[in-house]
Amino acid sequence: MQIELPRSRATVLVDAVDYDLDRYNWCLLGKDPHLYVRERYGTHYLHRDIMERILGRPLVPGERVKFKNGSPLDCRR
Repeated sequence: MQIELPRSRATVLVDAVDYDLDRYNWCLLGKDPHLYVRERYGTHYLHRDIMERILGRPLVPGERVKFKNGSPLDCRR
């Protein structure tokens, strides 16, 4: 499934189980190669929110999440 980022003219790939995260107003933050999808007016990062769901616990500060294929626009599990 895809989450559209209209202001950035980009699309993020997510699994169907995580599509409910579409309710947030996501935007792109940073520049290649340090590009992230963040909630526009908050502190949520899409890849971290998805990893917290997978682990069943909040991530601690400093705990890193790597993208499986290296693309920050591909947040599939």
